[in-house]
Parts: sequence; C-alpha cells; structure tokens
Amino acid sequence: MKVAISSDFFTALSKLPRNQMNKTIRLVEKFKNDPKSPGLNYEKLGYGADSRLYSLRVDGAYRVILFKPNKGDVYILLWVDHHDEAYDWAKRHHCRVHPETGSLQILQVEYAGISKKESAVKPQSFFSQFRERELLRLGVPPELMETVRRIDSEEDLDNMRHLLPEEAYEGLFYLLAGDSYEEVLRYLALEKTEEKVDTEDFAKALENANSRRRF
Repeated sequence: MKVAISSDFFTALSKLPRNQMNKTIRLVEKFKNDPKSPGLNYEKLGYGADSRLYSLRVDGAYRVILFKPNKGDVYILLWVDHHDEAYDWAKRHHCRVHPETGSLQILQVEYAGISKKESAVKPQSFFSQFRERELLRLGVPPELMETVRRIDSEEDLDNMRHLLPEEAYEGLFYLLAGDSYEEVLRYLALEKTEEKVDTEDFAKALENANSRRRF
C-alpha cells in the first residue's frame, strides 16, 4: 500500500479556517494509518475529467479530493476545500503519468485563456524550433504541446506557469534564458532511458524524482 499527499493539498489546507484545518489534519492522520478504514466516508465522483477521483468528508461543509487509480494499492490526497469549491476543483483536474518522463502530474482540463496573445504569436515562435519528442522529454504534457510551441517570451511562459508541472516550467525557462537543450537535460537530471513508461503504474510514478518534488 502506498499513500501520498500532493504539495497542492498542503497549500489548500493552509487556507482553511482553523476549525476545518484541525479536522482535516485529524482526517489525514486517520487516512495515513488506514486508507481502507470503514470510518472514512468515501464518495466516488461520477463526473469531471477523471473517473478515479473520490471525495472524503471532513465535516458537513468541507471535502478532501482523493485519487485512487484502478491499478495498484495507491491513494493520493490532492485537494481540500469547501464542498462546492472542492467538487469544482475535481471537475477541472485530472492525474496522469507522463508518457516520456514517467512522473505523476496533475493537470487542468480546460486551457482556455492560457495566452491572450495566441493570435499575435509569430509562426516561428521560440519553441517551434524544438521537436515534440524533445519537449516531451522535458515533461511538457502532451495536452499542452501545441500551446507550449506558441510561447515566444518569458511573459508568455509565466502566463502558463500555473498549468505546467514544475520540471516542464523549469526546462522551458532555461531554454528561453539561452541554455542549450543538452545543458537543460543535465540541470534537471533527465537521463535518457529505453524503458517504456507504464502510464497506469502510479506506484512506480510516485518513486520518480520529479514526482517526489510534488508528492
């Protein structure tokens, strides 16, 4: 059994009212000790981008959002918020194992408004010079590939930062700063591997060095 907690979960936890924060901390401790405890109120969420999301009841008004993949005995706490806001978060996010790096990533479903300058971006934007495979190796999610290839400045990149996994943002930032692709791979310790990534093996994904920066 593997239990993980997203860094985003702690960010959300820090914003809760003190009473709900204390309740959530007690819930997390109970959850860590036994995710299958009958005292935990699981509710499978039948909507949104990811059918593997569940909610846990903190109290009458607050919920924790949990990811439970179909394969492996893995439980990942993702978010906590007021009931409506927590469910809205779940509708807009999904979990994926990156097909090139093998890291676990939490992605937003809708990318509308990522760049208000898309129509003005030059056909030969900065990242259009890189092959898709090269950008994938930096951790760029396939869903965001076309948008990333439109980026032509640090301002464009910063407008996307909240949507990009940390390793992807850092790699793109270094490239924009003038570092070579090979140098960026060394900075991020992204060594080439011939092993095929199993995008359904979330237990292995959690052991990935980039995953462990976020979970």
